[in-house]
Amino acid sequence: MIGECLQFKPSKRPTFNAMLATFLRHLQEIPRSPSASPDNGFTKVCGVNIVEETRATNIGVLQDNPNNLHRAVLEGDVEGVRNILAKAASGSSVRFLLEAQNSDGQSALHLACRRGSVELVEAILEHGEANVDIVDKDGDPPLVFALAAGSPQCVHVLIKKGANVRSRLREGSGPSVAHVCSYHGQPDCMRELLVAGADPNAVDGEGETVLHRAVAKKHTDCAVVILENGGSRSMAISNAKGLTPLHMCVAIWNVAVIKRWVEVSSPEEISQAIKIPSPVGTALCMAAAIRKDHEKEGRELVQILLAAGADPTAQDSQHGRTALHTAAMANNVELVRVILDAGVNANIRNVHNTIPLHMALARGANACVSLLLESGSDCNIQDDEGDNAFHIAADAAKMIRENVNCDA
Repeated sequence: MIGECLQFKPSKRPTFNAMLATFLRHLQEIPRSPSASPDNGFTKVCGVNIVEETRATNIGVLQDNPNNLHRAVLEGDVEGVRNILAKAASGSSVRFLLEAQNSDGQSALHLACRRGSVELVEAILEHGEANVDIVDKDGDPPLVFALAAGSPQCVHVLIKKGANVRSRLREGSGPSVAHVCSYHGQPDCMRELLVAGADPNAVDGEGETVLHRAVAKKHTDCAVVILENGGSRSMAISNAKGLTPLHMCVAIWNVAVIKRWVEVSSPEEISQAIKIPSPVGTALCMAAAIRKDHEKEGRELVQILLAAGADPTAQDSQHGRTALHTAAMANNVELVRVILDAGVNANIRNVHNTIPLHMALARGANACVSLLLESGSDCNIQDDEGDNAFHIAADAAKMIRENVNCDA
């Protein structure tokens, strides 16, 4: 290019300005490599491409470059965000900036919520052009990012600006925003959602309620907030595995949630949920079968469920045992006493007409045998095979003798 300029005679050589113009023309024809900056992936929702670098002046990049706004948000620069948006608002590019997205489809509002910074969120939402429900490439609105960050302040501001608290992710086919909140276990955020009108009994594609999620993740405080704000009905909803939140609470010995549920629920809601069997039996049957290292919680759960009206004659699905049969077989004297004190008949029969005394004798549970006899167990009652307590005791003694002889 320089050679082209120098080939002329001095008198005919181009002026300096003409040479500079030629130089710039050649420079523009050189292919440009893509920027290595992580900001080079910006797009815009409305279809307009990101601001071209050629819009920059020799002083610096213009204020309406989305890279600057996103960078200010990522750095937590509240004043910088305000200044950029204020200057853009004086022109016509503020909406462009607010809707511009990075390579993950995240807007400045998404990034502000991800930081959990209510100051940044407020600075962005001061401009009426901001879309509070704008979604990223995964279909997630800023509200989801605020929930993941555990910021009830950000959630409150988003809701105040009109965020949809009843929205579902994945274009309406996924979980609700309340499901997302329960997964992260944020009780204060959950309260903001439910007070604003989110459905506490929403069900996702797997039949899981918001309460299922909270219980499964052992977020007790969040589960209690759900129950206190209209989620009691969820205790009677079974998921794809046939489990209600009540079953799940019993399975993980969550006494606190069941206690609160009984306190805030209507008698009809309790009656409905307490009757529903899991694949292994009712909640009462499950509570009676809790292993020894959680006997205390098991006893407390049995007490709560019986007091709430659980059917003591309900039998588990695998063995046809009632709660009293299970407790007697395990030689759990304290649990047997709890069940008997609740008014359960010591001679309650299961599907095979076996009574708890038979179970205790067959297992050599001597302490439970004594308690059951004191409580009125009838030694003459026969099971389906015609055996009474004396037959079963004799068979058990014979088996013990045979085992002793084998060891000798």
